[in-house]
Amino acid sequence: MARKPTPERKGVMPGMRKMVVQIPEEIFKALKIRSVEQDTTMKDLVTEALRRYLGIKEGGESGKK
Repeated sequence: MARKPTPERKGVMPGMRKMVVQIPEEIFKALKIRSVEQDTTMKDLVTEALRRYLGIKEGGESGKK
C-alpha cells in the first residue's frame, strides 16, 4: 500500500519530519558545543550521524542491506 503524501505542516520543511527524543545531558551539551565549534546546527550534526549509522548517502541511497 502506497503512503499518502504528508500534508505540509507549518514550520516544517517539505520532505522533513519532526522527531522528539530524550538524550543524556552530557551528550546534548557535547553536541551543542560541537555545533558551535563547527559552525553548523545540531540538526545537521544529528542528521549526518544518523546517515552514517544507517549507511544512507546524501541522496537517500542506502549502502547497507
